Amino acid sequence: MLGCRSSLTLFVGGARRSSPSWHSKGGRRRCAASAAAQLVDIGANMLDPMFQGEYREKARHPADLHAVLCRAFEAGISKIVVTAGSLQESRDALALCKLAADTPGTQWPQL
Repeated sequence: MLGCRSSLTLFVGGARRSSPSWHSKGGRRRCAASAAAQLVDIGANMLDPMFQGEYREKARHPADLHAVLCRAFEAGISKIVVTAGSLQESRDALALCKLAADTPGTQWPQL
């Protein structure tokens, strides 16, 4: 179970309700994984050069795509739709998705 830093609030039919996956154990608030509360990122530009450490065509830090995907998984993101704006980017996105599927032991959301 992952510890959660902030409370989760759902808006259902215009009314604010607490998520049924929240409970208190040992005086600490925790977030329980549940099939009803899966998150999907529907527009992730995972091919952006910033994930390779590049900003405005200059290297600023080591590639961190792996770390970003691990953090997304830890935050409860179960799936990511990888976006592309051209035929070549579509090929690159497909290659990234295949890499994620073929790499055993990664704690990433499904791409």
